[in-house]
Amino acid sequence: METKESKFFTSVSLIIVAALTLLAFIALFIYSNFEERESKEIQNTYHAEIKKIENYLNEGNCTKAFLEYEQAKVIRHTIDKRGLYYSFNAHPAAAHSLEIAECFAKMKEFEKAVSILDREGGRGPDYFLRASAVYKSAGELKKAQETQSKAENF
Repeated sequence: METKESKFFTSVSLIIVAALTLLAFIALFIYSNFEERESKEIQNTYHAEIKKIENYLNEGNCTKAFLEYEQAKVIRHTIDKRGLYYSFNAHPAAAHSLEIAECFAKMKEFEKAVSILDREGGRGPDYFLRASAVYKSAGELKKAQETQSKAENF
């Protein structure tokens, strides 16, 4: 038979365990809300960078668009590292890497255009056809042919 002291210690122990469990749930709730808010802020910042890129491309300012692209790439890496977003492979298309390369090609800055295409790559026949045109403009006929054949293989 249990004594009054052992019943008291048992009930106090249960109260302490319940209180600690409640505190743990509250801490997890606060942490998850903080993480969710921070994730939304990072994603909103990324989307704002993409809008800036689009604006600079509309203005024909290739250099500023490229600088914003690099900034967006850093933010996107943070998003990807946290596992908050879709594949990092989608970034070049979302951030208009091909459009930036085409912008540089129009300005006759072929070296920059080709370096962007070589570094970022892409998917789909439209990308490959447009990239092939940039390579041809830059005089990179071998790369132009390779990307042309990739487009035809789609």
